[in-house]
Amino acid sequence: MEQAADGGECTVSTDNVTTTDSSHTLGGKPPRTRIVCADALNIVACFAVVVLHCSLTVFGPARDTSWSVALVWQSASIFAVPVFFMISGMNLIGYRDRQTTEHFFKRRLLKVGGALLFGSIVCYVLYCAFPSSFFGGEKFAGTFGLIDFVKRFLTNDINDTYWFLYAIIYLYLLTPILSLIAKNKRCIQYILALCLCVSVLIPLVEKMGFNPMYFGTLFNWPLFSSVSLLYYLGGYYLHTYTQPLTRNGRVVALVFVIVSVAGMALSGFQLNAGASAKPGMSYDPFFTDTASPFCVMLAFSLFLLFQSSENWLKRRKPISLKRIRTVSGLSLDIYLFHVMVINWLGTFVPPNVKDVFLMFPIAEAALVYALTALLAFAGKWTFAHAKDAITKTVHQNG
Repeated sequence: MEQAADGGECTVSTDNVTTTDSSHTLGGKPPRTRIVCADALNIVACFAVVVLHCSLTVFGPARDTSWSVALVWQSASIFAVPVFFMISGMNLIGYRDRQTTEHFFKRRLLKVGGALLFGSIVCYVLYCAFPSSFFGGEKFAGTFGLIDFVKRFLTNDINDTYWFLYAIIYLYLLTPILSLIAKNKRCIQYILALCLCVSVLIPLVEKMGFNPMYFGTLFNWPLFSSVSLLYYLGGYYLHTYTQPLTRNGRVVALVFVIVSVAGMALSGFQLNAGASAKPGMSYDPFFTDTASPFCVMLAFSLFLLFQSSENWLKRRKPISLKRIRTVSGLSLDIYLFHVMVINWLGTFVPPNVKDVFLMFPIAEAALVYALTALLAFAGKWTFAHAKDAITKTVHQNG
């Protein structure tokens, strides 16, 4: 999704120095090469986000077959947002090699802040105008107004899946500091270790039964308790300081992927439907959340697997590479509006089709992804041609 937000720009590391093709390049560095594996990973992560939101049955009270199916898909797809953070960190932490901090803030905050505002406005207007046409839209009925919009925008109460965009803005504000230590491998390792300890391992120890009071005073460090920072910095670290996996390394990484997904599914089942579950308890997503140790293992392993596929991907036909780039470029738009499509389908899809979707969330996800991608592509095409027409008219009249 980061590449979509960047208009397709991507970085590549050569001897730990990031190059760029930006017009704001500093020091006359050579043009940067597009990373195809990041485009591919971007597409996979975007589809996984849709799968997550098509398998929300896992949060319901029932513990039937559809719930178990949803749990498996949640476990297999939870890597999505962590990977988005990793791609962003890979692309942006080394920004000083190609642009000023002022330009970085202007570009990033305008891109992501603009997308957040645009998506919020579109969702809010449609939900308010047609509340009965969207699942859950009744809470917007009769509320349309500037003050109501601002309140909902500030509290992420329009489309709560936008939490990623709020979180990434926080990481952008940290990026000038992170960029200063980007060339210090040991320093990055130190911060990664702190984040892993505070945001992942200590919560795990507490979940195992240790009293939180023994950790709260000594380890209550807000900066390092952000698992988002772990993924953001981790993406840059793996991209800059690790080599592509060997054949044996890819096998090991694939085993880690399988083990982590299985570990999340089995742990989630044991916690919510097994012997430790209590009647009537709500769903506990601890082992299937982004701060789960299994999720960290899954996201990092997938990132390394895709990174090691770069040379293979670059050998694909130009038309294939163009298609990958085009679909990747739609990721931000799909992220912004796929929930709205899900909510619309929730109102209009017949009950028998809903039953199919309950048992096969991947089918619903494929339909939602395709519909949202088509809408996004049509919107981009229309905007581009309208812009060209206006520009042409202005030049002719001028």
